[in-house]
Amino acid sequence: MVPGVIVEEALRKGLQAIGICDHNAAENVPAVRKAAEKKRIAVLGGMEITSQEEVHVLALFDDDEKLFELQEKVYENLPGLNDEKAFGEQTVVNEKDEVVDVNQRLLIGATTLPLERIVEMIRSLSGLAIALTWNVKLSASSVSWASFRRDCGWTRWSSAGRSPRPTKPGHFCRRCRASLW
Repeated sequence: MVPGVIVEEALRKGLQAIGICDHNAAENVPAVRKAAEKKRIAVLGGMEITSQEEVHVLALFDDDEKLFELQEKVYENLPGLNDEKAFGEQTVVNEKDEVVDVNQRLLIGATTLPLERIVEMIRSLSGLAIALTWNVKLSASSVSWASFRRDCGWTRWSSAGRSPRPTKPGHFCRRCRASLW
């Protein structure tokens, strides 16, 4: 992750706010935030967490303290060490794009946390959880847990193993009528 490049691309695209998420880690969020402050771009910190079922969940926070509390819980449940020859260095950088540390954890891997527990942890810390992908069949109860409307706790998913997203604008939660698009 290179904060300067991310911020310059956001500027080029005319963005006023960006969400910064790394796979199973949040250590680079402060550097991107510092780089973005000078350019008047708001940064929402987060993580992309992989569950034991191989479901990828985006966790977004407006409070870095809670984000890093979640990061510690993820690290406690992330087995293995990185193989730099196979996966490259996992660097932690500052706002000047300088490497300040190397994370030795196997960030590319899945955690030992079930999907339901990840969503529960994110919600308990007042974060927003968003399903990105999954590669396995989940039960209906798992899917309802994987709904990410905090106000209602339910959403509609497509069937037959397709992507868990609405197919067009105008899809609404059957329970609270909030837009799912």
